Amino acid sequence: MNKFLGIPSKCVAAGVLIVSCLYAYTADAVQMSGDSGFKGTFSDICAHSDTGDLLGTELSFIPTPNGFAILLQRAQGALLKPMLLMPKATSSKRVEIQESNQGRAISFSVELKSENELVIQFKDGQITRNGTPSTTLRRRPAIWSDGQKVDNCR
Repeated sequence: MNKFLGIPSKCVAAGVLIVSCLYAYTADAVQMSGDSGFKGTFSDICAHSDTGDLLGTELSFIPTPNGFAILLQRAQGALLKPMLLMPKATSSKRVEIQESNQGRAISFSVELKSENELVIQFKDGQITRNGTPSTTLRRRPAIWSDGQKVDNCR
């Protein structure tokens, strides 16, 4: 009988297999718990310098037991009603959203560019404050945070 350190080789092989499976399960569980760059809030909401109207988009990633939910906050003159969305497909750097919520369909993707920056691409005809279907959002406190100040649009 083949032995490794006095342990039968079949037992060593089974132990290695079990440890490998536990490692893979743990890695999947960590990824699903939101241990990716999709944490916190990313925003480009700003105030129009002449009118003070709020414009832009904000995404807040909220940890859940199965990954995360996304709180979408849009501003078109004023803050619109926020939408809580569940991602349909995710990877460590990309999220796809396709959902009918509050009587309207919404579809967009989010790609993480760095720890502090992501790009949102609307696929349902919505446009950003820049008049295009995509824009870059930067990490910062949520617009509804206590004492959060809004910068003027550039």
